[in-house]
Amino acid sequence: MKIFADTANKEQIARLINLGVVDGVTTNPSLFAKEPKGDFIAMCKEIKTLCETKKLPLSVEVFSLDPEKMYSEAREIYSALEYQSLSIKIPIKLEYLPVVSKLANEGINVNVTCCYTSSQLVLAAKSQARYVSLFYRRAIDSGEDVKSHLTSTRNYIDQLGLNCEIIAGSIRQPIDIIESWNYGAHIVTAGPHVIDACLSHPGTDSSIEGFTRDFSSWISKT
Repeated sequence: MKIFADTANKEQIARLINLGVVDGVTTNPSLFAKEPKGDFIAMCKEIKTLCETKKLPLSVEVFSLDPEKMYSEAREIYSALEYQSLSIKIPIKLEYLPVVSKLANEGINVNVTCCYTSSQLVLAAKSQARYVSLFYRRAIDSGEDVKSHLTSTRNYIDQLGLNCEIIAGSIRQPIDIIESWNYGAHIVTAGPHVIDACLSHPGTDSSIEGFTRDFSSWISKT
């Protein structure tokens, strides 16, 4: 069970990597749009450099919606970054599956994203995707049974022995991480604020304060 950082912020990525709590990084166009404007490829290279320190997987998404342009963008990003652990994110759509297969046949890892159902996840895996990403909380909001989708997809991948891992994204709270793992996701990708929240609890703060207070009182009397 692995956790990826879902962000394009270099400072956040560096902090989480240095803490040793993440196993990879995922990005998307919306996350880049939250950062100060700059050269897209240059920003990707800076993130890649951070990931290289521990050889962590990195996912970068194309931004064209035309299949031919999407393929060209994917090739350009892959060639520019020159990173073996790079995956190109392609959204799930019937007309994009040939792009997924073509890139996979050329030795380029593909992360098929924006999935809401097991049928989408399975067809993406069947098209040789290295990762298939379920939008966990957004799927729940849409009325989807995410437990069934994750479980059935995991069974399909395991039974066929595919070189494919399920990523659960659209994570809003720590419990989403644990539930996704329990339902069959290999990986959960979450924003830094959610990862930070995994380590916080009022009871923990109270216990630490109590231990410190009790010991301070005891040692001051010796």
